[in-house]
Amino acid sequence: MEHIDNFIKRVRSRLNRHLGLTVFIGSLAAGGVFTTLAALIYIIRGYHVPLFWYPVVFTVCLFAGMCCWYFLRHSHYQAAKFTDDYFSLKDGVRSYSGFHKAGKSSGFYALQAQQTDKAISAISLKSIRYKCPTCLVALAIVLILASALLGFKDDSPRIVQKRQQEQFVIERTQLINEQINEITEQIRQELEEKKLNEVVDINEIRQRVNELQETPDIKDAMRQYAQLERELGEVLSKLTQRQTEQLLERMGKQLQKDDATKALGNQLTQKEYSSASKEMQEFKIDPQAAMEIQKDQIEKLKAMAARMSEEAARSQTGTSQQSSDGQSQNNQQNNQTQKDGSQKNQQSSTDRLAQMAQQLNQSAQQMNQAMQEAIQNQAQNGQQFAGQMQQMSQNANQNLNNLGQFLQQMSARQQAQSMMQGMLGALAQSQQGLGNMPCPNGSGQTPANSPNPGGLEAGYGTSNAKNTEPGKDAPNGQITQLQGTHGAGPSITSSQESASGAGSNIGTLERELEEYMRQVESFVRREDVPEAVKAGVKAYFENIHNIDEGN
Repeated sequence: MEHIDNFIKRVRSRLNRHLGLTVFIGSLAAGGVFTTLAALIYIIRGYHVPLFWYPVVFTVCLFAGMCCWYFLRHSHYQAAKFTDDYFSLKDGVRSYSGFHKAGKSSGFYALQAQQTDKAISAISLKSIRYKCPTCLVALAIVLILASALLGFKDDSPRIVQKRQQEQFVIERTQLINEQINEITEQIRQELEEKKLNEVVDINEIRQRVNELQETPDIKDAMRQYAQLERELGEVLSKLTQRQTEQLLERMGKQLQKDDATKALGNQLTQKEYSSASKEMQEFKIDPQAAMEIQKDQIEKLKAMAARMSEEAARSQTGTSQQSSDGQSQNNQQNNQTQKDGSQKNQQSSTDRLAQMAQQLNQSAQQMNQAMQEAIQNQAQNGQQFAGQMQQMSQNANQNLNNLGQFLQQMSARQQAQSMMQGMLGALAQSQQGLGNMPCPNGSGQTPANSPNPGGLEAGYGTSNAKNTEPGKDAPNGQITQLQGTHGAGPSITSSQESASGAGSNIGTLERELEEYMRQVESFVRREDVPEAVKAGVKAYFENIHNIDEGN
């Protein structure tokens, strides 16, 4: 009958609503479990809980609950079975459903349907009440409240400091990159103005600078700047001409001994190579001048060339002796390396300078010899002598021009080297800001600049120990040692609790000494420090060393 079918449908609908409510509560409980776990994971790591987790997790859990309800909802047969069991109808409703589905509705089946219809007419669906899962509801409430309370927790001080440091590093690296770009552009403009583009390829440096990135990681930031410093150091090492500068300095000292070449010697010792190149033009021979004037010019050129050639020969002798010693020690292991090194040394600027000095000396000696022969034999003072002297003077002047061009190249490399050193110094100075990391108190100040550095004044103490042998004083440079019984003797020292503050003392004496030693060594090795200052610093430390050995 239709009444029985409607009743079963209403029972099924009621049961599915009850199931849906239970599934909903379970979904909320599951959402509370997952949000609580997610919140605990974040909090254990020190972070606050991102709010987007709450809607995402609960939406997913509710959707999963809807899917579960769809597959678990009661069917028509389950609703009929529940009705028989719940209202004690002795399988009347299930039997009716089976007979009706089989198409049996006459005779006995009609009588059974009438009895079942009469039985359910006295039944109220309100008697089917929902059994609330109290424990599940309580668990859902507790978990939701717990996850909600955990969501109000802020980041830990460690994470706050870490984020401040990351933000600080990002801002600092951005500023450093801008400064490096500006410095690179300035150097590029200076190189173009001074026509030094052939000496230094600034485009490679600009490309490397453009690859610098803003990063929150201090290690990555220092790594990329260290790589840039290493590449700049390689460029600077290629511009290094210390051996050639030392040879020119020794040549200059030899030239200072003669009044005629003293000006050139002063410029070479002071590394004023551009001025020295111009000064060398004063030593040129004028083939159109009178014989007396040419004689004076040749004497002046011979004196200058002889001193430079002598010093160049002495330098080559020392270099060959060093290479022979190294060859005797590493003949079998470094045979190929020495061959390559010897080829490079032959093409080095020092060898070029020595070769040009020797060629100039040879030209000067030949001209001087020709001049002496012409003076002794007046018959050769004709056109033949004039042609010979003109050719020799051209060779000598060409050697002077070559030497002058070499000094101009030295001056250009010196300027480029100074620019690269300035860029390295600017890079190192710009990185100093990375060390001023924010403090744990979030003030962003270093401990030395903290507003409340903490600590009290130095303590005080006395000792009644006396030197009973005044004549036996401690020798100079040694430390007097007093021995006594531990814990015995008067003392008025006391311990006081220092005031609280955010300051701290970092570093030790050993690290400070190492830092000072590095600073002194770098100072002595600098190219722009005068030799007088270097000699004074060296003498000071040698004096200390001698005192230590004497004691």
